[in-house]
Amino acid sequence: GEPGEDPLPTPMVLLVVSGGPGTLRTVLETLEKDRPVVVMSESGGVATDIYNYMKYGTFPPLSDKFEPGTSVPENKNYVDQLREKLPIIERLGSKPKGANHTRQLTFFSSTNDVDGQGNDLCNDILEAILSDCEKTVQAVMHAVKWSEPSVIENQLFKSKAVDPVGLTRAFQTALVLGTTSEDAEKVVRTLIAYNADPAFVHYDKLWIEDND
Repeated sequence: GEPGEDPLPTPMVLLVVSGGPGTLRTVLETLEKDRPVVVMSESGGVATDIYNYMKYGTFPPLSDKFEPGTSVPENKNYVDQLREKLPIIERLGSKPKGANHTRQLTFFSSTNDVDGQGNDLCNDILEAILSDCEKTVQAVMHAVKWSEPSVIENQLFKSKAVDPVGLTRAFQTALVLGTTSEDAEKVVRTLIAYNADPAFVHYDKLWIEDND
């Protein structure tokens, strides 16, 4: 970061590709920490099992192969874990979190528009990362730093709807940092381009902060 600039918290996202019981535990632990998860729904394994449960309410069938010397299906333990953990994953993943008040569990498919936001994995991951921001100012600053027009536009739209005061605060913060940070200058220019209203900025605070 630039001198005098408060570093932005580093948001995180878990990308789930296939996987088994260990991945299932990781997904649950990640959601318990209020972190976003993006599941590749067509990648097989637990990723597809999570998607099928969330979409259709189904579990994989028990195998017709058995554990050696028993009549226990070889995947029974795994299916039992799914039955125990998937309802919890569904509940946690459906909760609105962060500055954008968005659900923390989303899905990506290369062939179908699973979540109604188009088939662009990079954008889906960036959107999920932004959902890990607790404050609107953080989400806006990150979105503009990435310089991805569709992500910026979507973030500003969400911020205006969910937290208009926070959007004003982002504009105010960017104005303060603009003298020392190229990223902050970019935020100011972007917010103006997207018709951010400066009428509610506390200019007395800008003067005080700039002269501390």
